[in-house]
Amino acid sequence: MKYWLYVGMLCLLGACQAKTYRYTEGGIYGTYYRITYRADRDLGRELIRQLERVNASLSMFNDSSVISRLNRGQTERVDSLFACMFRVAVQVNRETEGAFDITVAPLSNAWGFGYKRDSFPVPAKIDSLLQYVGMGRLRLEEGRLLKEKEGIEMDASSIAKGYPPVSLASNVPANIDASAPIS
Repeated sequence: MKYWLYVGMLCLLGACQAKTYRYTEGGIYGTYYRITYRADRDLGRELIRQLERVNASLSMFNDSSVISRLNRGQTERVDSLFACMFRVAVQVNRETEGAFDITVAPLSNAWGFGYKRDSFPVPAKIDSLLQYVGMGRLRLEEGRLLKEKEGIEMDASSIAKGYPPVSLASNVPANIDASAPIS
């Protein structure tokens, strides 16, 4: 009887063991991140793998990413993450009546906010770039992104930077406290 009481107390103490808040931080997507989570072990490598997956697909600041190669016209093929982002971008574009548009990369670059650092643009420069802007100029068909014309470039930063926290929160391993902040 004492044996089972002892085993029961050990199990109870083990179940009451508090998880520790942990964090991982670094640079990715042309910016910095910090992820704070509560877990009984370090999950930094697993979390970084998810960030790197997004970086390999959606970061304009990664020359070998899917979106960078699409922007340079080196491929039409997309991966599943890009396809998912594109569907969300189309939906948000419709819901905002065109206010949200991932084809703004030429304009972002002209204003110095993109991956190319241009100088302050004159109105004629802006007008010349508008021919490359508009979600209706892109189609996703059978794993390929088709552009209406060469020179259309995408900036998915607004979705790409928001994707990891959503993905991490929705794919939380069983040993992570999902109430911990992810930023």
